[in-house]
Amino acid sequence: MDMFKTGDVTLAECAISVQETMAFCEAHARLASYDSKYLREMSQLGIRVCEDCRTHCLKHKKHPECKACADACADCIRQCKAFTA
Repeated sequence: MDMFKTGDVTLAECAISVQETMAFCEAHARLASYDSKYLREMSQLGIRVCEDCRTHCLKHKKHPECKACADACADCIRQCKAFTA
């Protein structure tokens, strides 16, 4: 966000992807807490959402926040794949 304040929008796509991923994760967690019948499908979608976010974050992995997000997405992808297997 500090970069945006200076007019630097090079992280804009990454930031949008992160916001979308955060919204997805909130919904996914809620469905998991309900043991929803849609959890498997959400996990399959989670793989795609996190792969997209991770791709954007890896472009900026020199920033600690982007690296941490990419690592979290990789973990989420592993967990979702294990659940859907």
